[in-house]
Amino acid sequence: MARLALAGSYYHLSGLTILAGGRREEIEVPRSGGDRNRAGGRKRTRMVPILDCGDFVFLPRHGMEHYVAPHDIDHGANLRALDRLGCDRVLAIGSVGSLSPDLGVGSFVCPDDFVALSACVTTFNDERGHRIVGFDEGWRRHLIARWREWTNAELRSRGVYWQSVGPRLETRAEIRMIAQHADVIGMTIASECTIADELHIRYAAVCVVDNLANGLDRHLSMERVDANRVSNRERLDAALKAVVPPLAEEVREDAAVRDIAEHVPHFHRERERAPEGTA
Repeated sequence: MARLALAGSYYHLSGLTILAGGRREEIEVPRSGGDRNRAGGRKRTRMVPILDCGDFVFLPRHGMEHYVAPHDIDHGANLRALDRLGCDRVLAIGSVGSLSPDLGVGSFVCPDDFVALSACVTTFNDERGHRIVGFDEGWRRHLIARWREWTNAELRSRGVYWQSVGPRLETRAEIRMIAQHADVIGMTIASECTIADELHIRYAAVCVVDNLANGLDRHLSMERVDANRVSNRERLDAALKAVVPPLAEEVREDAAVRDIAEHVPHFHRERERAPEGTA
């Protein structure tokens, strides 16, 4: 039976309505870097905390009691835990900075590609690591269609996600370069997507713009980012409350989740334009 996983930061999303009542579990899995990492003749493992919310599972990618910085996350262990629980689709939530003033704080973006030149993550130690990865397009389109059907929150359907190393934010000079090639910037989604692909888990993301990148916001501070994140939480909570439960039910039934081949408009308003010759 298929199952949906919601992935995100517990420190940012723990107050969400849909996570209330989730039961904590610890899933034992191998550490990343191959199935047989050994120390002292014993297999090295990691306990991954998750919240079992019934129809879906929540993966706190940064941990729960102790915050794990983006560059130290064991994405292999995290995604293996989901695989053990029967999750074959992931809806990832990412906090991002916008690389364009046209994409303001509070915007929702479902990226269709990413750049992660410095990310070196894999669950394999052999030739299986050579692969072509990316967001699962059929699952991504299905998510976009359901989001627009079940919520009033505008969702941009395309964009390039740039993954930086972190944990520091980028300099103004770095942002000027990166903005020529991407739309939003974060620290985790590309690596998580790569491991999901290796484990044959269909992966799509919704990114929440919590700040304008350094230089676009000339008064950027971590206090401002945190304040924006808090102000965005209510809209995100309402959207996920509308989307996740019925989407989880569809995933469980599996046959209801179909690839959508036709064009998906970038914004709600594009759907509403009258066909040529009918106006």
